[in-house]
Amino acid sequence: MARRAASASDHGHGPGHNILLAVVLVAVINGVGTQVPAFLDEKPVIGQIAPGSPAEQAGLRVDDEILSIAGRPVKTWSDVELAVGSRPDRLVRSESSGTPDRAHRPQAETVTKYHMG
Repeated sequence: MARRAASASDHGHGPGHNILLAVVLVAVINGVGTQVPAFLDEKPVIGQIAPGSPAEQAGLRVDDEILSIAGRPVKTWSDVELAVGSRPDRLVRSESSGTPDRAHRPQAETVTKYHMG
């Protein structure tokens, strides 16, 4: 008489267990959460510019506020990250406000190639 091969359902580990495991893992991950940097919800005001960076090459300066990228308004650093991150290694048109010492240039529009990574 031939023996039948044991299947996963013979041991109580069928598709139902896979679904249960997925639900439990999602619940645990959502319960623990992830850390999100606080600055992502702040206004996109430039605090530092690295020498030779695309921002410096575009003429942006410390204390400039980024107003729009690719023609779309941005209100937070999260918006900036999404706008630039969706266009890696491409030219991006951005608009920023000037600082009071640059009253002659209250808004500047620049085209910059951002590199991701």
